[in-house]
Amino acid sequence: MAVNHVIKGLLALAVALSLTACKTEEPRKSPDTPREAAECVMESLKELDMDTLNACSDNFIRVHRNFFGLPVRREYRVFNELQQPGLFKTKACRWNQDFARKLVENLEWEILEVREEGNTAEIDLRISNLDMAEVMGNYMAALLEGMVESDGMGLGSLFREIRDLGYDKSSLLTIMDSPELPEFEAEVTVHVCQEDGWKLQLGEEFINAFMGNINAESCSEETRRRIEELERQYEEKVEAWAGNLEEKLTQ
Repeated sequence: MAVNHVIKGLLALAVALSLTACKTEEPRKSPDTPREAAECVMESLKELDMDTLNACSDNFIRVHRNFFGLPVRREYRVFNELQQPGLFKTKACRWNQDFARKLVENLEWEILEVREEGNTAEIDLRISNLDMAEVMGNYMAALLEGMVESDGMGLGSLFREIRDLGYDKSSLLTIMDSPELPEFEAEVTVHVCQEDGWKLQLGEEFINAFMGNINAESCSEETRRRIEELERQYEEKVEAWAGNLEEKLTQ
């Protein structure tokens, strides 16, 4: 159903804009070995220490400048939005911080093997975290339930919830606190290069792993069936609403 794709797109946008942290600390010294670089990146992610993460990895991409050549925005691979210039910690920033903390709360890792050759190295990591694909599936189901139970077609409820997701993630955090959610685990290989110390390259597979498979296309079979049933109920509701509207217009 089209509404499913709309919800997925809006959720992806809202979450992408919020995967960030506001506070940074003094960066540690540059790693002396590939293993130290991997530990540095994982520990800085767990602690949401953005300065250290940026120093130990290729997280920083570029500076965007205005017409006069003045820097207006910095671009990062992960935790991007709130690493931007700003004088005040806004309400959105504080909520985003809460979400980022919750995102890495269950992050665990193990270095399986380090293969070093000259100025480069490959490292095999086992990473586990909360299954964010299942979290987002449960959240989508909650959105659909609200649309089914609300008056009219429920679109107003949907867009209010998506709007609030950018500023207040309390409902999403509640789902993330559920003890019944599964764990996601993956083994990934990362590349480390030596340039002013060893730096780990943040590839898509690694990013998806430490974020709990957040880019997955689907959730568990049980949650998927729940979503499909809610979509069916919503379709019936829209058809009934349209029928009632047509009847009123023809009276």
